[in-house]
Parts: sequence; C-alpha cells; structure tokens
Amino acid sequence: MTSITIQWGYDGKDRAMEAYSALANGDGGTISILHDVDETGPEIVSSIRKEMRLPGTVSCYLLTSGMYSETSSPIVKIEVPRAERSDRPVLAHGEAYIFDNGEVNRCSNPMRTCMERDASDRPDDRDPVDELTVDALDKGSIRRFRNIMRSVRPDHQWNIESDEAFLRDISATVPTPTGTRPTKAGLLMFGRENDITTVFPGFRLEHRELMGPDDSESYVILSYDGEWTGNLFSFYSLVSARIAFEFHHSDQHSPNEGSVRECVREGLVNALCHSDYHGVGGIVSEYRKGSVRISNPGTLRTRPGTGADPRNPAIWRMFRLIGTAAGRGTGLERMYEAWDSMGLVKPSLEWGDSPCRVNLVLGTTRPLELDPLDEIILGMMQNNGKCTVQSIAEALKLSVSAVNVRIRHLKEKGAVERIGGTRGKWVIQNTYRNLRNS
Repeated sequence: MTSITIQWGYDGKDRAMEAYSALANGDGGTISILHDVDETGPEIVSSIRKEMRLPGTVSCYLLTSGMYSETSSPIVKIEVPRAERSDRPVLAHGEAYIFDNGEVNRCSNPMRTCMERDASDRPDDRDPVDELTVDALDKGSIRRFRNIMRSVRPDHQWNIESDEAFLRDISATVPTPTGTRPTKAGLLMFGRENDITTVFPGFRLEHRELMGPDDSESYVILSYDGEWTGNLFSFYSLVSARIAFEFHHSDQHSPNEGSVRECVREGLVNALCHSDYHGVGGIVSEYRKGSVRISNPGTLRTRPGTGADPRNPAIWRMFRLIGTAAGRGTGLERMYEAWDSMGLVKPSLEWGDSPCRVNLVLGTTRPLELDPLDEIILGMMQNNGKCTVQSIAEALKLSVSAVNVRIRHLKEKGAVERIGGTRGKWVIQNTYRNLRNS
C-alpha cells in the first residue's frame, strides 16, 4: 500500500490535494500529515474536508470515511481509495497527479488522455475502420483461426459458414453504407502490421527470451520485422508455441508443469484483450529463467476477485472461441490459485512505468527464504526507490553497517539492485516484488 507523508504548513492543503489525486488515480493508499501542536488533528481534518468540498478543488470526493487523527501523536491519516475508472482522472485544482518513483508528479498529457479515454463505458473495438477494406485482413490468419476453432468447438454452427459470414458473426467485419469494413478488433486480430499501424501508430508486439549470458537475448519475435503478419492472433500462436517449448525444457519437472504453461498463456491473452491499442509502448513479453513478465499499455481496470472488465470485448470473444480466454473474471483468479498451490512466488499485477501501463510478473521459481527484516527493507525500497541506507537504518533502529550487510546479501540473492549510483534508485527484482506486503 502506497504511503505519502506531508508536513502541514502554509501549502499543506495544496500538497494534500495533490497527494489525494495521485493515490486515487493509482491504487489508493494513505496520506500521513505531520502537524505541530499549535493545530489539533480534528481541526486539520475539518479544514481538509471543507477544502475538498469547495468547487474546483477536487473533481471527485471519495472520502466517505477513513480520515482521522492519531491521538497518541501529531499525525492525521487519510485513507484514499482507488477511484473507479469512470471517475479518473481525479483532478486537484484542475490538474491530474500520479505517484511515481516515490514522488507526487503531475500527469503528462498522454497519460491524462489515456485515463480520460478509459473512463468511457463504450468499447470501440467493434467500430469500423472506414479507410480500409476487408482485403486488409490476412486470409492465412483467418484460415488458421477457423481450423483451431473447428478443433476445439467442432459442433459450433459458425463452422459451416462462409468466411464473409463468419467474420461478420465474430465482429471482425461490419456492414457500412460504403461497404463491408474491418472492425478495429478484426484488423488487430487478423490484419497486417503495416495496415494496423496506420490506425494504431503505437502498435507493437514483442516477445524476448533473455536466456543468454548476462540476460542477453537468445530468441526474439517482433511484429515489425516483416517476417510474419504482425497481428494479435499470429503473435499469440508464435509466443504460445515458445512458451510450451521453454517450459517443457525448463526445470519445472512436476505434475504442475502444464498448469504453469497454461497460466502463462492465460496471462498473455489477458494482455492482448486488455491493452489500450491507442497507447504507446506496445505489448512486451519477456521470458528469463525464473520469471515471465508481460507488459501492456492501458490502465489497470480490475483486480483479482473483482470481476473482469475487458477493454476489448470483441477481441476477448474471439480468443474465447478458440479456447484461450477464460470466462470473465476467472483468468486471474485461476492463475493466483495455481501459483499458490505450486508454492511459487506469487504473481504480481501492478502499474508499469505509469498508471497507463500494466505489468504482470509470474515467478516460475520458489522464493528464497528471507527473514522479516529483509522483507521490511525490500518493502521500504519498493515504496520509495530513492530511500537511503541512512534512512532505512534510522527507521529500523539499526546501524548503517548492519543495513549495508543485509543489502549486500539481498543483492547476492538477486532480490534487489541499485541503478544510477548515489543519485539513483533501488529496483526490486520481479520474483521478490510481492514480499513487500508479507
């Protein structure tokens, strides 16, 4: 859980509003306001409530409860929930904020646009692409898709239809006054990369296997290399085959090996169905010994146990027809249950470089044993990548040398690394990220 600490002063209210916006636009968290004895906690609580109720202060009031003062210390706590996507971006004095690298920062214009676009309840993947004809759809991709569907759903009534009728039924094409056009979902699923990027300039698909020396690339699949169609269905087919190959030849010699493969495939389909294809950065899957990381553009619309909210329901439906997409709201839950039953490092579903990018990290090894102090140190580094050894030592009431020894051991275990020297930040390695909440 993210925590932001503010010193109450002449700009305390403004900073509290900015922190409120940042947490509401992220995953929620706690604002801790430190104040002098001159002003009591209840007075500050009342002042903040009045400020937030003023027109133009915040765009959405979420604090139905969870604002209180500590009786034993001069601290006011504000518990800020994660805003619903229909309420994002939550603004403070007309600006949207995010919590990034331990700081409250103003949202960039693309990031704010991403959240505004995502607030709509109307998906656009069934909209026609008026500038293209059905010839933009690759016949080979359609043929392979239909062959798979016939094998997994042999009795489905659409199997005997013509390609023209079939594409219309699955929402890959749509009739318009100017003729039949591909939908956005159809273009993404069956189109060619050069046509897809005319409609979605930021579209990119990458799969990298980092199994060489020093995590160098040993195998790569790129949508823009011109060697294949570059669409979603072909990408899934190619990467799914690599996942089966890598896990079959990995050290997962257990009855649950198939479950690992299926869950990684499920994570890949989840990214393809939930990506914001108007965003930038594309979909990137990375496999290395010990973990799989799948990253996609788009805000995090759901959490395990809260039900699904697919950004691209037509694409989700297409994948479901070939038996690769779980029922809505069950894919992530099944993945978490499988990892828990195998005793593997818990999957991590989190923001990427911003609230408009999501990372799913699946650790394929069992975690090393860390004592409680190590976990606390990792948690402090995860919540604030720029924290110093001195600040960690003071918080834990340890000597600087004792903290340095522990950090050195954590580095040797591969749990953390320092990027950028003294002015840099701590980076928690994928397989340890969930330990911060242990």
